[in-house]
Amino acid sequence: MCTILSGFGIAILGALQTGFGALQRFFASVLERANAPSRANPGPSGSQQRKIVERGWLKDRAYVLFMDGSVEIETMLGRRHFPSLEDAQEFIA
Repeated sequence: MCTILSGFGIAILGALQTGFGALQRFFASVLERANAPSRANPGPSGSQQRKIVERGWLKDRAYVLFMDGSVEIETMLGRRHFPSLEDAQEFIA
């Protein structure tokens, strides 16, 4: 009986080690992506800046609707840009 319990204990420890290893790799990739230099995508300047049409809240998240129909919304990982308000709603839902 002791051998059976020891076997279960070792199996549980192995599963925990595998799970925590996957979690550690996930967080490492998130930190790597967050610290990576952003892509060279200069924003519009002067008269080409996006004009704000509306500001509001979508499920307790602030959003900005632009003249071209695109939306910028606060997410748990920071601001995110969507081509439309419907796409943002689908992402938040």
